[in-house]
Amino acid sequence: VQTVWEGLSVETEEAARNLDEAIEQLTLRFAEGTDFFKLLVDVFRGQLSGKEELNHLKCFHVIVPPLIVNFVEYLLDAKDRLLRAKRQVEGAMFDDGFVLGVAFVLKVLGQREHFDALHWFESVNVKLREEGAGLEQQRAGKTRISDEELQTLQLAVSRLKARQVENDLVYFTLRGASVFFKG
Repeated sequence: VQTVWEGLSVETEEAARNLDEAIEQLTLRFAEGTDFFKLLVDVFRGQLSGKEELNHLKCFHVIVPPLIVNFVEYLLDAKDRLLRAKRQVEGAMFDDGFVLGVAFVLKVLGQREHFDALHWFESVNVKLREEGAGLEQQRAGKTRISDEELQTLQLAVSRLKARQVENDLVYFTLRGASVFFKG
């Protein structure tokens, strides 16, 4: 009976055995059911925890709201530029990497609950509703309104609605991304 190794040099046999061993280890480690997100979180948590030079990250959850405001404004501006540049072409834009990153960092730093305790998304929704009601009162309070004033109000209302939609998308994306890092 001829074996697979016959006729091969000692070095080749050794390399083949090493390759077989590596493949077996990879198969065992990456078997179905392995939670790669948990592994990623654990690795970064180990690197970021207990280090004095990283104490400034203890309040990371507090800077997330202004980061989201900036991100939403960026998205609205980018979509506006896309529409102006491609008037004849349909297009779609999405960017969930930022929100996935925020969910990841909140999980690694153990600050998801602290961020949730801010009730920031609820506050944004209340603020946007109040702004919408204010715009509606402006329009209703005027008996005669010029075309220019009407157009300005309509533009303000459409921008407000666009901000609400983007904020909602960020909220839902953050909730969805958080599912990856449960456990």
